Amino acid sequence: MFRGNYRKIHRCLPLLMSMVFATITSTPINAQPPSLTLSQSLTTTTPNPSETQQPAQAFGGQLAVFVGHEGHVNSAEFSPDGNRILTASGDKTVRLWDTSGNLLTVFRADEDSVNSAEFSPDGNRILTASGDKTVRLWDTTGKLIAEFRGHDKRVNSAVFSPDGSKILTASDDGTVRIWDTSGKLLTGFRTHEYGSNSAVFSPDGNQILTADGNNTAHLWDTSGKLLAEFRGHESFVIRAVFSPDGNKILTASWDKTARLWDRQGNLLAVLRGHQDFVTSAVFSPDGTQILTASSNTIRLWDISGKVIAEFQGYGSGDSAKFSPNGQYILTVNMDKTARLWDISNLIAAQNQQVSVLQSFGDRVAEKNAQLLSLNHQDAVRNAVFSPDGRYILTTSLEYLALDAKLTRLWDTSGKLITELRGREGDTRNGILLFLPNDNAVFSPDGRYILTADQDTIGRLWNTSGKLIAEFQGHEGNITSLEFSPDGKQILTASEDGTARLWDTSGKLIAEFKGEYGYTVTRAVFSPNGNQILTASAPGNAHLWDTSGKLIREFPGDDRFGVNSAIFSPDGTQILTTDELARNVRLWDTSGNLLAVFQGDDDHTARAEFSPDGRHILTISFLGSTVYLWNTSGNLVAKLQNGSGIGSGSTITKFSPDSRYILTADSTGTIRLWNISGNLLVEYRGHEAQIASAAFSPDGNRILTASDDKTVRLWDVLAAINLSKPK
Repeated sequence: MFRGNYRKIHRCLPLLMSMVFATITSTPINAQPPSLTLSQSLTTTTPNPSETQQPAQAFGGQLAVFVGHEGHVNSAEFSPDGNRILTASGDKTVRLWDTSGNLLTVFRADEDSVNSAEFSPDGNRILTASGDKTVRLWDTTGKLIAEFRGHDKRVNSAVFSPDGSKILTASDDGTVRIWDTSGKLLTGFRTHEYGSNSAVFSPDGNQILTADGNNTAHLWDTSGKLLAEFRGHESFVIRAVFSPDGNKILTASWDKTARLWDRQGNLLAVLRGHQDFVTSAVFSPDGTQILTASSNTIRLWDISGKVIAEFQGYGSGDSAKFSPNGQYILTVNMDKTARLWDISNLIAAQNQQVSVLQSFGDRVAEKNAQLLSLNHQDAVRNAVFSPDGRYILTTSLEYLALDAKLTRLWDTSGKLITELRGREGDTRNGILLFLPNDNAVFSPDGRYILTADQDTIGRLWNTSGKLIAEFQGHEGNITSLEFSPDGKQILTASEDGTARLWDTSGKLIAEFKGEYGYTVTRAVFSPNGNQILTASAPGNAHLWDTSGKLIREFPGDDRFGVNSAIFSPDGTQILTTDELARNVRLWDTSGNLLAVFQGDDDHTARAEFSPDGRHILTISFLGSTVYLWNTSGNLVAKLQNGSGIGSGSTITKFSPDSRYILTADSTGTIRLWNISGNLLVEYRGHEAQIASAAFSPDGNRILTASDDKTVRLWDVLAAINLSKPK
């Protein structure tokens, strides 16, 4: 369904289709007589001299490059003995190669893109699945043995049973079918109206695993009885495979993750970190490792979901497969080639690349007044200073066993003090709609740390890493959390439509219910700690006393509601953001509207007060412009940040003394401006989007966290001095 042209489909399609809730039923398909028609257009050729050119030269850990296809390569497979390689392409051909890259045979049978090609278990036959709704069986010399016709739409995959006696096909027509090797249809059943992207037999041949068009994989017996569902992906499941022992299942999805399950449908691990669709996920032959492919990145994981190695820049394209002995990797690429790699050479090349990048990083640090770089194994979502500026708290996505995150405490010299690990053993799979950056915060006195994973529980720790208390009771994921100004209470907001006030032992003090069960996107204390402000989307902002009594409501846009609400530093004013309505509104606490701030390019994503309360920053949804206003609603300056869509600001911050403004964009560039809107300096070194940025309490340093897996500490004044003309 998605081979070759999946990137042309609008990115909104996965979201739209994921909202369709369809009942999975198994409907038998009446057996049909075999239809074997040998088309006159079917040809098999021995390569001509132009096709038997010398194999392409391979570099950087590559053993061979398989060049010759004139269209996108959709699949590449090893023969069972590992000595031959089979590629299928959008150019309507299948090609057989030796492992040195020499072309042996070209199969020109199909009338449309060939979506997959597989060897039989004994290596003597080849099975092809095509966009022309047909599956074909060949011997390795290129002789056509049988055709399998009956599917009403393109066939996405065709595989042999483990004993080689049966063939399983999956199609966009919403069916999977089982055939004997003569082309006779034995049985079939319907999986999902949006089709099946792949289907495979279990290692014992008694069950079938399908990756279907409703973001779900399904386990069936061979009669079509549904045994288990694997739910949790947020977009199309492209592939689903069994582990070699058949006890585990691995799925790959457009939601940029691969997921590991037991056969009952329980989630064991989420492999997160790819920046694009995960189009392939396979087990190593011994079942101890996992290989995933996405766009230009290949990742090697252990079975617990920990990254062992990442290979970037190899054009991995649609898939990556292990050789039968587990020593090599075969990839297919967007450049119409397949490539063979030695795993040990790849790891050695990666280590060399890390060394080069470290040297580059040292030079970047010197040029940009960078003081420190802290490394994680995955994207870093948050980094904050302790109130005294002596410690740094970072949160990354690398603790992936069950969607939890890893929080680390460091001193400012880069020494790791402790690690805080979140939930273990919780297999809930709720979708977090409003994941906050502030998912790990210090208490006002710096003695405690508050964290929330992608679940319903908040956790309180001391700075030695000891768990002090848990805050349980929410029925939806936590969207924000913070300490009261005196540090004696904790406030949480949740998708369950409530905010809750707790003491530090975990005892519930009060509950604040939003409208109609709408998600409470944020809850904050007033500066004196006597009032609480909540925002709901959709819905309005509400002001409460700490006993849970509603004081006042601040309406948002009739259609979209309020997605954020904050107090001014002196607590006398309230700022609400209506993201989709493009409005930011300023109120007094009595509910009187004082000013409306509206940019001129797109929706407003966030707004904040300067620490002195004299200015307001708003950032547009696409980040192309940051607006600086006074509290009367007059525009002071526009900070043009980035080149527009895809490169605009993701973060804005005032310095503690309100003299500077910090912006960070999706390219990894940090910019420092004065309060008049003049650009002072750019900090470069990050290689991916900035997820969070903060000034130190004294305003002399900047702390940034990025999807490039690093946290960096910068010197503000040194950078300004370096940027001045000599």
